[in-house]
Amino acid sequence: MKLNGVGDAGHGGKDPGCKGKHVAEKELTLLYALDLAAEMKRRGHRFTLTRDDDRYLPLAERTRIANTVSPQADFFVSIHFDWNSNPAARGTWCLYYNSVKYDTSLSHCDRDYIVGQTPSTLGKPLADTITRHVTGKAGAQPRYNQGRPYYWWSSAVGRWIREGQLYVLRHTKPWAVVCEVCFLSNPEDEAMALRDDFRRAVVVGMADGIEEWGRGYLNV
Repeated sequence: MKLNGVGDAGHGGKDPGCKGKHVAEKELTLLYALDLAAEMKRRGHRFTLTRDDDRYLPLAERTRIANTVSPQADFFVSIHFDWNSNPAARGTWCLYYNSVKYDTSLSHCDRDYIVGQTPSTLGKPLADTITRHVTGKAGAQPRYNQGRPYYWWSSAVGRWIREGQLYVLRHTKPWAVVCEVCFLSNPEDEAMALRDDFRRAVVVGMADGIEEWGRGYLNV
């Protein structure tokens, strides 16, 4: 049995995404997504891309494609590159869906306002295996994977700080992750991202991680 997945090259067309010194995010996401599709198909898996050229796709259209693939998709991976005002920020991380429960009798300024944050059952393991394999293969620095939305208590301001939800994680039916390959705001990360050998290592790492997840959680 083989996996059936959907790959999403983030941004595109009129939406360039973040920009490094030498490249726009939308250019890299397409290159990496095309290579991942080729690698997954070479291994015998089904793999559909939301876009295979430089065009703009609304988030709702990306999720529609993921949700209507036949047969039903096992997973959805959206490829992105990150940016931070701190040029020292670097590394690879993945985001997954977080189910948050609130105590509606309290305000967001109360410490017990957040009753619980539950990671996506198979989304978090998918994020973890992808990050582990990508950083192991490509030599990128691993960052802490995170659910979205995500709340944390700030003692400095005395209230909950919210890391916002991501549309494709909330509305995609297959187990979904957003993979931030590295930071285009970091000169060293951007230089790595532009190298063919790094892209190849990232793609192989993604494919290895997806396959490990499939064997471990879907018995594929």
